[in-house]
Amino acid sequence: MPDARIDYPQRDSTVKVPKNGQFFVAYGTADPKTVGNITGILRRAHHVVRLGKTLAEPPNWIIAFDVKKDGDFTLEIMGSALEDNLLADPRSFTVQFVEAKDPGRGVLFTFPASSATVPPNFAAYGTADPGFPVSGVMWQDMQAPFNGQQVQPPPNWVVQFTNVAAGNGYHVRVMNANAGTANCDSVVVQAP
Repeated sequence: MPDARIDYPQRDSTVKVPKNGQFFVAYGTADPKTVGNITGILRRAHHVVRLGKTLAEPPNWIIAFDVKKDGDFTLEIMGSALEDNLLADPRSFTVQFVEAKDPGRGVLFTFPASSATVPPNFAAYGTADPGFPVSGVMWQDMQAPFNGQQVQPPPNWVVQFTNVAAGNGYHVRVMNANAGTANCDSVVVQAP
């Protein structure tokens, strides 16, 4: 161990979860040749409280979790057989429920927030009106855009971005097919 890396949530961080959506995603990287399929487990005081739903397998894995209570959790990434094969160092973090701020466009960002720092491979997520697929794009001024791929449709949408060039000042936009949009700005992409 570790055969996988958890990029989000950060260790000892607070993950803000909208009360209306009550979900978040964890993401990271792993070598698919050595790890295979994975799943995630949320624990509270050493008790399993939630199994995750794997949305994308390695190398750039994404696991979604429904959460019903806020508080302190530990995330474990396991092989899909759920045998005692921890693939990454467990990650402690806090879930905090927050009021969702709907800008009136039908699409809300949960992550990333404006001015967030992300790795080159990450998952943007939030909530939107059900029934309308979402798409994502991110760009720096005067640079070619990076397109994201929807890996989970609304109402709790997830868009995966991969191989984004390192840099500052990225704009991230998620749109739905009903002309709804949400933006976050000044996102920083770290070098790998």
